[in-house]
Amino acid sequence: MTDAHRCCRDRERVTEGEESRWLPALIEAERGLCERCILAVKRAARELDEDYWILSNAVGDRLVTGGEHVSGTHEAPIPINTTVLALRSTLSEWAEVALGIVCPVLNIEPQERQRARGFPIRELVVISQACKVIPESLDTLLGAQAEPVNVWNREGTGWVIEELDGVAVALHLLRTHSQVRNALGDTNPRTRLQMPCPVLDCGSMTLGVDNGETDVNCTSCGGKWSRREYDWLGGMLVEDHKKEKKTLLEWVAAERKWLLEVAEWLLAERGAILARVTGLANLTEEDCTNFAIGAFNVVTLLKEVIAA
Repeated sequence: MTDAHRCCRDRERVTEGEESRWLPALIEAERGLCERCILAVKRAARELDEDYWILSNAVGDRLVTGGEHVSGTHEAPIPINTTVLALRSTLSEWAEVALGIVCPVLNIEPQERQRARGFPIRELVVISQACKVIPESLDTLLGAQAEPVNVWNREGTGWVIEELDGVAVALHLLRTHSQVRNALGDTNPRTRLQMPCPVLDCGSMTLGVDNGETDVNCTSCGGKWSRREYDWLGGMLVEDHKKEKKTLLEWVAAERKWLLEVAEWLLAERGAILARVTGLANLTEEDCTNFAIGAFNVVTLLKEVIAA
């Protein structure tokens, strides 16, 4: 399987001989995302409206770029936060691009951002539609071939035409979602849990309970359990750990017993060897001469037998 069959985002460690390196995760499609990335994109699309309101509420409140307000002046009491506004614009931009790809296939009229003169650009209608349509039609988006897309360039100086397929657009949505959360911090405090995710192909240490919720969920694979189910799974894990620990202790005890037996045997062998060495040390010169004569006679006899 070639690199063309690997995920554009998720990675896995591959060992080849004595070398180990990180490669994109293997997938069935020639170009696409693995299951974990698909779930991450779907979650990001569902939270587009939440991201929009988070950014709207944060305008002028965090990451402030303006100066201090002087009491009694006509200046705005809270300076407009251009960083947050740029993020919100980027969010609605990619939502609009995604809708432009998916809606024609579904025979739905895509909403567009209002670019008429004035402030602000009307973005909420696009965000609201994308939040409903994209998660349920993600396969359509990911399967879209490359087409010309009008996007704001990286330098922030103007619009440019780029050839982007559905996977690239989905990843732009995901990255923008991550930028929103990274810029404004955790807007939904989460209680982290120590047990690894019980989903067979996951096992990530990303289980937790969101603020105001009671169910346990995994942010890596999207798995969800009630607290009772989590406690039951945790009990099973503890029991398995106890069994593994007991088996290990039994093996260690057996190994220790075997090592003691080997040590006792070696000690006995050492005594026997010392006895033989002591006996050899007590041989007289006459004994050595007799041994030499006997050995010579044996060699002579063997030669005669061979010659006959």
